[in-house]
Amino acid sequence: MLAPLAAMAWGLWIGRRAVDLPRLALVGAWMCYAYFMLSVQVHESHFYMIVPLLSLAAVSLPAWRQLFWLLSAMFSLNLNLSLFYGFGDRAGFATPRTLTVIDATAWLSIANVAVFIWFGRRLRRCLDGPSPAFT
Repeated sequence: MLAPLAAMAWGLWIGRRAVDLPRLALVGAWMCYAYFMLSVQVHESHFYMIVPLLSLAAVSLPAWRQLFWLLSAMFSLNLNLSLFYGFGDRAGFATPRTLTVIDATAWLSIANVAVFIWFGRRLRRCLDGPSPAFT
């Protein structure tokens, strides 16, 4: 429990001066992502909390749209790869996990770690700068 709490505390600390909705949404998305990435016994569906918060930020901060689309795609892949037989009894499709030499869920986990680090670095730079005034 210390790892997600430490990451969440860091996000709150650097976001303590955020006053506009997009940056507050980024802090919330970071906290949800930290929970998803670092907590034990988190299910794939816990990722869903990140997407609406990032969409709020991406509307006002175009630089965050790339991360929004990337994490949305990763969420979709995460759900599909976790459903080993598709979306139910003969509904949808099942992505073959052994399409590559290494299990596809391992590749997705590696990608998630890389994006998590990228998100943290971008969040730090974004929250260190001045907040734009809304008109």
